Amino acid sequence: MKAMQDQTPAIKKLLDKFNKHLAEYLEKFPDQTLRISSAYPLRYEEFSKMPLDHNFWNNGLYFQSTAPWAVEPNLRTGINCVLILSRVQEEYQLIAQEIKSEKAKAKIPTTGEVDAALEEVVLGDTHDDGEEANEDWMTDNNDREDV
Repeated sequence: MKAMQDQTPAIKKLLDKFNKHLAEYLEKFPDQTLRISSAYPLRYEEFSKMPLDHNFWNNGLYFQSTAPWAVEPNLRTGINCVLILSRVQEEYQLIAQEIKSEKAKAKIPTTGEVDAALEEVVLGDTHDDGEEANEDWMTDNNDREDV
């Protein structure tokens, strides 16, 4: 938080410069509509609250792009979803590589010894199968009445 506060004067200076250039642009092209913000000139308070997907970060103001990828909110959301999915898939690949690396370091046998050990534990379970269980366990009394 302190690092952001330290940058406040520099950001305010850049915003003033941006507002100046935007005013010059709008003077030359008065028929252009502002898509970036309803509040002009842009102040630090509004700027610091802008989310990363705000129209301010879209260069459509200067290039007048009307392509769906530039202006259609649902399409832009879809593009973000595809990018997130790509990052998730990349993370899975990295995790798989790390698991493979750790297994190699730990020298975990992969020749079926682990499977055999698990099978022995699971199938060799000799716990009570319930045939000799106390019949009064549900009633918890000798009169066989539910408690």
